[in-house]
Amino acid sequence: MALRRIQNEDVKQASDVTSISSLINDNKIYVAGFSKTLAQAITDGDISGGGSGASLQWVEDTGAALAAVDFNNQVFQYEAGITQQVYALVRVPTSYVAGHQIFLKSSFYSVAVAGNALMRTQTTLIIPGTDLISSTTNQRTSTNSAVALSGATASIPQSVSFDLSSATGQINGVAIAAGHLIKIRLYRDTDTSTSDLNVPVYGSEVTFS
Repeated sequence: MALRRIQNEDVKQASDVTSISSLINDNKIYVAGFSKTLAQAITDGDISGGGSGASLQWVEDTGAALAAVDFNNQVFQYEAGITQQVYALVRVPTSYVAGHQIFLKSSFYSVAVAGNALMRTQTTLIIPGTDLISSTTNQRTSTNSAVALSGATASIPQSVSFDLSSATGQINGVAIAAGHLIKIRLYRDTDTSTSDLNVPVYGSEVTFS
């Protein structure tokens, strides 16, 4: 049987389908150099999928979490039952592919051995040329769950993945695009732990894939 060779014109474009999810996706592309699919290579950090950021520059404004040094690391200490936050502003990179979900990868730790702890983010979408820098029109609260604390978690950093956008890359129903600005508010939500939560100042990144 003759081999069939796929050519460029055989592959559909986004405008040719009703949903971009119908296109050839990263689960069907094999990366020989890593012996895995493209999707797995991105997940494992072998390949940057749409760009990712280094540690964020957090801004302390009114009601900021307490800045401290703990075990030679700068941390933000969030007290129990108090509204505290820090802020960061990120620009969606040129390489961002519309429709991909955006996350803030971070962590926190606590000496507590009981209760639960809940850090959350609130994101605000600012579209250059359209929105005021002070706009609060398009906002979204992350849906991550509280972390159960015990003797097995005491003083051990707990990884948290904050969904800054919806699964389809939107904030308040508005599609995120390259060049847009995303303001991130990192705060402690209602939880049951009575101990401080320590968030490393230089232990966060934003992923765009």
